[in-house]
Amino acid sequence: MSSNYDEYLDRRTLWAECLGSDDEHGLWKQIWHATWNATAYRIVNKAVELAPEATEGGRELNGMLFNLLRESFFEAECVRIRRLVEVEPHGLDKGVRSVFSVGTLLKDIEDHAHLLTPDNIVRATEERGAAKWWSGRQREHAETLLSYGGPTQAHIPSTFLVDVRHRMRAATRGVSDYVDKYIAHAATPMSRAAVAQSGPNFLEVMSALRAIHETAEFASIYLLDGASHGHLPIAVHDQLAYLDRPLVPDDSVLTELRRCWEQTEKEVEQWQVDLEGMLKGLEPGK
Repeated sequence: MSSNYDEYLDRRTLWAECLGSDDEHGLWKQIWHATWNATAYRIVNKAVELAPEATEGGRELNGMLFNLLRESFFEAECVRIRRLVEVEPHGLDKGVRSVFSVGTLLKDIEDHAHLLTPDNIVRATEERGAAKWWSGRQREHAETLLSYGGPTQAHIPSTFLVDVRHRMRAATRGVSDYVDKYIAHAATPMSRAAVAQSGPNFLEVMSALRAIHETAEFASIYLLDGASHGHLPIAVHDQLAYLDRPLVPDDSVLTELRRCWEQTEKEVEQWQVDLEGMLKGLEPGK
């Protein structure tokens, strides 16, 4: 085996681990989590649209609860998108700050583009037992990319990987910028002036997820194992079970919920600083 092919297999193993492993941060696990939650939120939002209208305006639904659901979904989903597209300078395997992200995966593949020859890609596929028809198609795909952006090269040009990464970044920039200014950091008015406080809407979140999914799917099918890893996870239970049940079935439960609110209100009222107590808890010079 050539040293070039050996090196390719080593990187390919790392790329496959990043993309499709059972690790909790494997990219497909992250993507499936995001698409599942987006679908769940769409169901909740549809239920809000279909709820009876309230006489005072809006819907006969509890604003506190549904505002919490909305804010929690958008903050968590936008952070997931931002995390998936980031490019960590420590790469996939360069110390304690290494991360699994689609952006970092593409950057690592880009940095090792000289290994992406049709012979290396197809040989690894055949050694893993792929059907002949697929290895033939994979060679065609790889050879098509050899001439991307200029004269034909011996390997897939790094400029192609750069453009794929930039395409994903452009499609997710609005979400990422919002996270940077309003969620991950409490940006000052001046530093956040160019980013809308309203944040991305649901369709913009879905568009960003689609760009991430398509990018990961490309790497999986055309550069690695040739497999499509599916789209929305299949539920092993009825995901709509008990949605027709009221959250608060009677007045006794409502009374308990009010008591819980009042208890927390009293707890927060005790969060008062007193200088003497603070000084006792401090250690000068430490």
